[in-house]
Amino acid sequence: MYKVILKDRMSCCNKNQCCQNQVTSNSQDYLVCTCMGVMKSDILEAIDQGADSFEALSEELGVGTGCSTCVEEVQQLLAQKKQKCCSS
Repeated sequence: MYKVILKDRMSCCNKNQCCQNQVTSNSQDYLVCTCMGVMKSDILEAIDQGADSFEALSEELGVGTGCSTCVEEVQQLLAQKKQKCCSS
């Protein structure tokens, strides 16, 4: 499924432009994965809905399947969310 989407999106995305955390009007939300158009809020929502690993997020949202520049940040968001859940 994501191979078709990835091919289309990668044609307008080069490694130097991917995942540069483009800020939106909501300063709390920003583009984490430029290749797949995934916002921070999308990732956090997927985690809230049960995605509990990078692989699950990648399968559900397609993050990390393009240039892979966003992988580290996605993993950090996942770890932060897990830490908040465990500490509350």
